[in-house]
Amino acid sequence: MNLKLAIQLYQNMGTRYVMYRVFHELEKKLGRLKRKHPAHLKFQNPISLDQWRQTKNAFVIDSKQQLSFKKNPSEILKQKLEKILVGEFQYFNAKWIRIGKNYDWVTNPSNGYRYDAKQHWSEICRFNCRSWRYKICLGEIKVFIHLDYYQV
Repeated sequence: MNLKLAIQLYQNMGTRYVMYRVFHELEKKLGRLKRKHPAHLKFQNPISLDQWRQTKNAFVIDSKQQLSFKKNPSEILKQKLEKILVGEFQYFNAKWIRIGKNYDWVTNPSNGYRYDAKQHWSEICRFNCRSWRYKICLGEIKVFIHLDYYQV
């Protein structure tokens, strides 16, 4: 990056963002991101649901039964849910893409690029001409979509 572009970036984005990006790139180069956010977690001694319920964690509500508002599902929400259940998902450009129920979640549906599932997310080249379009973990899309649409 030349000096003129660096100055323009600083003027457009401000000190806070520039410092964040510098720190982020340093963490990435030094391998700290890999240590902070491991790609493959090893779960050890998971607790049971009953044990978890006995812990006194602070939540906004104590239980689902304490919620007093009525469910009000809309027809649009129902249509979106039906699409999801047959394997069709809405992506960032609001376009619905049929990917099927057993999609592998490491293949970009818009261009067919298959990410290496063993590669850490911080090592994905942002400027690879086939993979740059959606630089997110494609497996996380499923989580965001389900969180959004199953709130009925």
